[in-house]
Amino acid sequence: MGIADTFPSILFEMGGHHGLSHSGNSEGGYLNWSRYDQFLNSRLAYFMNRLENIQEGNGTALDNTILLYGSGCSSTHNFKNLPLILAGGKNMGLKHGSYINYEDKLPMNNMHYSILKALGIKVDSFGDSNGTLTEIFG
Repeated sequence: MGIADTFPSILFEMGGHHGLSHSGNSEGGYLNWSRYDQFLNSRLAYFMNRLENIQEGNGTALDNTILLYGSGCSSTHNFKNLPLILAGGKNMGLKHGSYINYEDKLPMNNMHYSILKALGIKVDSFGDSNGTLTEIFG
């Protein structure tokens, strides 16, 4: 078990992150996985709330921050159909309140490229990106 994989075992006295993701329903696997997910999501909510309560310029720190939260892989170690949350960034053109399923039609790097553009970073592309996500960023 690598250093990055030990957090759930230290926090909850359960297997490492990778082991949890493959444990299925044996030995409380789904229950442990859900406890760990609940903890991580509560930390995200706490962080977003803290940012929302900091006044900064023409809004809050959350309005001036883009948060990308989720997993870099989905089932069977692939990087398609990723469960992601994109939050904050109201003052950077991020549009809110939608669920979008790209059905594996776009490179993930289009998201990263769009975030860079929203941050005002002048680049022509990012990795294998082939455009920006105009339906998410105004």
